[in-house]
Amino acid sequence: MTAVADIKVVLWDIGGVIQPDDRLPPAVLGISQHQYEGLIRTEEYRNYLKGLIGFEEVAKFILSYLGRDATQKNMQRVREAIESNWESPQPDVIAIIGRINQAKFRRMILSNSSVEVEEKAREAHRTGIYKPEHQYLQLFQPENIIFSHRIHAMKPQAEAFAALQNVCKVSPRHWLFIDDRQANLDAAIGFGVGHTLLYKTAKQLEKELTKLHVL
Repeated sequence: MTAVADIKVVLWDIGGVIQPDDRLPPAVLGISQHQYEGLIRTEEYRNYLKGLIGFEEVAKFILSYLGRDATQKNMQRVREAIESNWESPQPDVIAIIGRINQAKFRRMILSNSSVEVEEKAREAHRTGIYKPEHQYLQLFQPENIIFSHRIHAMKPQAEAFAALQNVCKVSPRHWLFIDDRQANLDAAIGFGVGHTLLYKTAKQLEKELTKLHVL
């Protein structure tokens, strides 16, 4: 990766980069990580993240998928599992984001997240009251946080990147997209994103951003 000077937008993923990836939901649901990975790849769950179906419908689907009854207690457990995606962010990554000069680089988020997650984010921005797991949201302007359910598309769909471009009004060749999934980065490159970075560790992230003169 060579140093460049044409980056204008630094685009972040949440789960797997800013926050640890999907470790709590399977524990809350009482299932294995393997079972959880199968669940989130279903069309029904993806439609939920794209805002095409609501919580009650996806909760009933999840319980049916797991062979459980749609009791009030089980429905609440599903809600708790979904909301548990908001783990404590990775402090080293948050520190790196805070060092990026906002006068030079626009900080943005593109996340495959549900309406329930967005509501928590918007409430924190509206009230100025940030729980410990939401503190990093202060590093981003509300309009620069794009959730899949709102745009009815999710990574790695090209439609997700097109929706982001409609918001930021900056050519994708000037974006730096940071994600922990190569499939999302490959899709971004196909869309015309100029710079991508596969996240592995905070130390690796800092090194690569320094090379790119973002830090």
